[in-house]
Amino acid sequence: MADKKCTIIKTAMKLFAHKGYRNTTMQEIAETCQIAKGSLYSHFKSKEDLLYSIFQTFCQSHLNMLLQSDQDCFPSEKERFIHQLELHMNYSVEYREILIFQFKESSDVINDDLVAYLKGFQSEFLSWIEKRLIQIYGPDFKPYAFDTTFTLCGMIHIFTNYLLFEKSTLDISHISHYLIRHLDYMAEKLMQEQPEPLGIKLLLEEFQVTCPTEEAVHPLQITKRMADTIADCQAEEDLKIEAKQSLTLIEKELTEIQPRRFLIKGMLHNLRSIPQLDIHICQLSSKLKL
Repeated sequence: MADKKCTIIKTAMKLFAHKGYRNTTMQEIAETCQIAKGSLYSHFKSKEDLLYSIFQTFCQSHLNMLLQSDQDCFPSEKERFIHQLELHMNYSVEYREILIFQFKESSDVINDDLVAYLKGFQSEFLSWIEKRLIQIYGPDFKPYAFDTTFTLCGMIHIFTNYLLFEKSTLDISHISHYLIRHLDYMAEKLMQEQPEPLGIKLLLEEFQVTCPTEEAVHPLQITKRMADTIADCQAEEDLKIEAKQSLTLIEKELTEIQPRRFLIKGMLHNLRSIPQLDIHICQLSSKLKL
């Protein structure tokens, strides 16, 4: 079922980008997927519901990819972030259809629920970059981290547009290293001169772009905390190994389009053998509404 749903989402994404949302019918999507129209409606109750799922899948997979790379090994946090910038831009190019659709006509067809969802995703993405910059440049950079995040996102946006709409010969790896060099210059100058921060977070709140709160924390950020807790706790080694295995299964399941709730609940039950994880288990259960 998950494979069929994924096929429908990818097919609809391409049709919406090339033909337009209003000019694409559910019948056409079903025919392109080589399934019955009734089967299509068993997965998505309407074209509007399908559009919501397209953006949800794109945003969730995007954030999952970045958060998973937070757990990979790199020589330094800066090298990790360079790699993550490359992942981000390559992902945008791979799924260019949804971004082209968003640029062309999304303002005409996106409803309030989807607007709220996209604002939430934007909030999580900005929060993730802000934390990465603090990890790279240290706690003294914290007053300038969000302002710099906003500047960096502007540069990424321009390069991404160029990659999407022009026959670009620019190398994504080269762009990522170029962006990091600019961040280095900005960070050094800001911490030397210590100017008054712009306070962009407050500005965004005025435009109702919510800044991240604990409620906006992504499930994989919670599992990262759980992994750190397991590594640091004084539990028996056998218990820690079993806990890591359960956590790995949870993280794998969270990257699926339709995570199996019963499996996640079972693995969370296994994790209760380590009392230090209880608060994180409660947070994740609440987040996933288990």
